[in-house]
Amino acid sequence: MDFKNWFKKKDITSVEDKIAHAEALFNQGFEAYNQGNFQSARDAWAACVDERQKLVDEGHTELRPDLARTRMNLANCLDSLGELALACTTYETTLTDYEKLIDQGRVDLLPSLARTRMNLANCLANLGELALARTTYETTLTDYQSLIDQGRVDLRPELVHTRMNLAVCLDSQGELALARTTNETTLTDYQSLIDQGRIELRPNLAKTHMNLAISLKGIQDFPASEIHYQEAFKLLQSLHKIGQLFPNAIRMIKDIADWHRHPQRPPQPDKPGAFKLAKLGLDWLDELLNRLSDAATNSMLTENLPLFQLATELALELNQPEQAYFILERSKSRVLVEQMLRERAEPGSHVDEKLRTQYRELRAKLRSLVNQLGTSTPTGMAGDNTTRFLTPTTRSIERSPEQTEQLWQEQQAVEQELDKVRRAITEQDAAFGEAIQPRPLTVEEVIALIPTDTLVIAFEQGPDFLRLYAITAQGIPTPLQIDLSSQQVNERVEAFKNKMAIDKDEAGKELPYLSQLTIRETELTDITHWLDSHLKPAFTKLIAQVKPAHIVLIPHVSWHLLPIHLVSVEDEPLTVRYPIHYLPSLQILRLISERPSAQQEKGCIIANPTQNLAGAEQESQTVYYLRGQRDKLLSHQEANLSAVRAILNNIQHSHFSCHGLFDQDLTQAGLILADGVLAAKEMFTSIRMDNPRLVVMSACETAQIKPTLADEYMGLSSSFLFAGTHNVLSTLWRVDDNASRLLIEDFYQSLNEGLSPVKALQQAQRHLSQMTEEELCERLQIPMIATGSEDFSNPYYWAGFVLIGDGE
Repeated sequence: MDFKNWFKKKDITSVEDKIAHAEALFNQGFEAYNQGNFQSARDAWAACVDERQKLVDEGHTELRPDLARTRMNLANCLDSLGELALACTTYETTLTDYEKLIDQGRVDLLPSLARTRMNLANCLANLGELALARTTYETTLTDYQSLIDQGRVDLRPELVHTRMNLAVCLDSQGELALARTTNETTLTDYQSLIDQGRIELRPNLAKTHMNLAISLKGIQDFPASEIHYQEAFKLLQSLHKIGQLFPNAIRMIKDIADWHRHPQRPPQPDKPGAFKLAKLGLDWLDELLNRLSDAATNSMLTENLPLFQLATELALELNQPEQAYFILERSKSRVLVEQMLRERAEPGSHVDEKLRTQYRELRAKLRSLVNQLGTSTPTGMAGDNTTRFLTPTTRSIERSPEQTEQLWQEQQAVEQELDKVRRAITEQDAAFGEAIQPRPLTVEEVIALIPTDTLVIAFEQGPDFLRLYAITAQGIPTPLQIDLSSQQVNERVEAFKNKMAIDKDEAGKELPYLSQLTIRETELTDITHWLDSHLKPAFTKLIAQVKPAHIVLIPHVSWHLLPIHLVSVEDEPLTVRYPIHYLPSLQILRLISERPSAQQEKGCIIANPTQNLAGAEQESQTVYYLRGQRDKLLSHQEANLSAVRAILNNIQHSHFSCHGLFDQDLTQAGLILADGVLAAKEMFTSIRMDNPRLVVMSACETAQIKPTLADEYMGLSSSFLFAGTHNVLSTLWRVDDNASRLLIEDFYQSLNEGLSPVKALQQAQRHLSQMTEEELCERLQIPMIATGSEDFSNPYYWAGFVLIGDGE
């Protein structure tokens, strides 16, 4: 049945249609679950439960088994979403349903009862209800053994899964000796099944070796623990070789790497070996993320951030700071790949049609194969900073080992072909290639990218620390580490954003504009003091060591939302003393550097498409004349999606006076035009500009991003850098109209005088901050200015503009 067509029906009134509609909902949930899209699966299965419950209440009792089956899958989904308490009650309701049906003679449902009970035990274990989980596992073992004794030998794998999970529970209870013997029995059982042809159980064998290694480490039998860590790793290697890695493999190799640096590992700790394993894990993570269903990649990446952190720590412990920084860059680029996959982004029309078709078809085929094989989401129970690995039981399509092996082989072949197509696309569109398959940096490239008089300060925000990498043409030394947690930074950033957005009082009444300005001026003063308190000593030290003429800032996560350039050095803001520009990463700088020289001839000006930005009208006219009237001016309704898309591919300068949206979702971040949003996703994929030197976005908060789990690639500014521009001038907050107008005028005038964008911005900001009230009134042709003070010296008026790109 084409179940999706059922959702297009306007009226579903007959019993037959209601039953079919419920089955359609069930299948939709099953497909979404296998793709890793748990929220969609939950919605579909919850709706299916409601539909089937109504039908049962209406007398269609033959649907009770289907209702129980749906409820069990809904519970599995709730468990995957972390809604453990609700999942437990849903499992318990399902158990009651199955028990009633079995009491009425449906003994064929005994396996379903056992599966539900094991999943309930897993859920209880994850809730920390270990005693209850243990008794539930033990009851499940009895259920399965009874069924097997009655001839259901096909259930032996599920019996072994249950024993494996019981061992995990025992370990977490501290019964390490019993956990050890239970794991050893499980190993024997899995090996026996594999020897009989059940090769799909090899991942579970690897998990059991890991769990046994953890138990042995707990009882300080370190030699035996080493043996089982090694056995687990050998199995992972063999599975990788035949293209059958599974999501938990990444957390397993992270634990194996961590074990290699354990002080009591025999014959001795091996930090170089640990680092090698951590890097191998990152390579495997890349492979899995490219393979997994699109909806599953975000959670997969989130769950494995500790591997990036471990690899970075090991690099620093081994005195390899350049490798530590490259791992940081790798985590950033991986976020973009995840977004591109999740949004199913495709190359634009500038790429050969045959390649685009191949890319689309191969991605669809890979998704189909992944769905058929089922997405095994990482499962485990944390404790003592180590993950024990559980095996859940979910509904799956029955197939022979030979059929499963054939699907794996097909998947491997598709992945190899897709890799070839990606490489061919990269030859025609380097930016899209960098977005879907980023190249790692080398030390030689870093040295070549950075001018001799430039200091790059790159941020790495960890859970409990901030690291600052001082990168120069001489290389990447050991970073400075500051005691500043991500929670502290996130809380301060959130407070900053909220203060800067205040425009109403507590009663919801619009505040007078001067009151709003006073709040923002005060907050800029406060945030500058906060930045100084945490960054000034480190910045002062780094600058004294390098003595740079230029400074580049590469923020990380929430730091992108703060005016780091206001940190004081020798009692002056950094941006007053030095030309400063920002970069999302050095990988993007490399992408820019490989393009032809920037151009700045023909351009376009997008002026007030929504017709609700009074200052945008005058600003656009000013820019039009300062640019020598050579640009195409698109105002109001003329600034629509079709016109802007068409012109962006053929211009070398663009100025947007409009509203912006920011979000970590590529389909949401964008610029608001007359008839819709020009999405950031389009700049990453289909729009390719003619090497413009500069894109200016004097819209509201266009430099903002919604910090993702690892970094900020989803920002508007980054999207234009991928689209072809060398620099983007954008804003961190809503800037006062008069201040924005003056700064933009001075910025363009300085460009006309031959200054680079970064120096033009520095001069414009310095000039605006030093203007007297008389000068301001004369420039603006008004009798008095509206500010919370007497002039524009407060950073609120001039520090909101930031330049992102190569600065040249």
